[in-house]
Amino acid sequence: MIDTETNTDGLRMRLDNITLEVTRKCSFRCLHCYNGKNNYEEWDYDRIVPFLEWIREIGTFDISLTGGDVFLYSRFNSLVKKIRDLGFRLNLLTNLFSCDEENIKMIKSLGVNELEFTIFSLDEKVNDTMTGHKGSLQRILKNIDLCKNYGIRLFAKNLITKYDCESYKDFEEFCTKKHIEHNVDYRIVNTIEGDDSNCECMLSADQLLRVLKELDFKQERSFNEPKMTDRICTDSDGACYISATGDVFPCVFLRFNCGNIYKDDYSDIISNLNKSPCKELCWSMLYEKCRKCDIKHYCIKCPGHSMLEGKSYKDYSDQDCMIANIRRTIYGQDR
Repeated sequence: MIDTETNTDGLRMRLDNITLEVTRKCSFRCLHCYNGKNNYEEWDYDRIVPFLEWIREIGTFDISLTGGDVFLYSRFNSLVKKIRDLGFRLNLLTNLFSCDEENIKMIKSLGVNELEFTIFSLDEKVNDTMTGHKGSLQRILKNIDLCKNYGIRLFAKNLITKYDCESYKDFEEFCTKKHIEHNVDYRIVNTIEGDDSNCECMLSADQLLRVLKELDFKQERSFNEPKMTDRICTDSDGACYISATGDVFPCVFLRFNCGNIYKDDYSDIISNLNKSPCKELCWSMLYEKCRKCDIKHYCIKCPGHSMLEGKSYKDYSDQDCMIANIRRTIYGQDR
């Protein structure tokens, strides 16, 4: 029997939730995509099943499948059935383009808990520009209706870009009418190879000045001076991200390689996750530019953003600084 609390090093063994990148195949070529160079890597089903059985035994309950697009994974039906048979709660992150009614019926019959997707704009030209696929919006809207007809819970994201900086207004109205949970985001980060050309479609500084205050309000942002003992990020606590090649990271942006499920002992991988440098990272440990910054209360500091920009996880992120400065312009008179 596996000790689900600690291992021989006294480290917590349990993972509460795992995000699994099952494939990098995708019907879209989204301008913002952080996966960088598109390829066709995907999981080896027969080698992943023992890992799924093991993490269920140590107490993991939540699994999210992502891609690429999960519906293009060659063993998609088998994987979903196996995950549900093992008793996991399962969420699917998809572009909602590559599925059809048979897929939707199947995931409904197996009790998939939620399906999450992204819309860039309800302006067809803008959405198709972002996805690189003509007709993408109409196909997504059709599949939304199919999912609603089959009673599948949906969660919609709107990533607003420079092509339609106020798209979130129509998007929120649409989701409200359809009774779909939703959120809005504007952050676009460098690719996992560190290329920043995909960020060219992010909102400009002028556009952020126009919309950021309203978006902060919708996201219930508060801007209090952090204590030096405050941890920078807790999002990866009890969680991890596993790439299509089997590499394990604390999250998709924190590129600390903690092992590979095809090559390394599972217990060693969990130990490495618990020893990740970001687990104890607090403001006092950051480089001086961040520690002594006079607008750090406006900064949503992400160590992963810094790493994707080619810096230390303790260093500043150019994008984080840019957004903090815009907030100072917006809120400065109020403080």
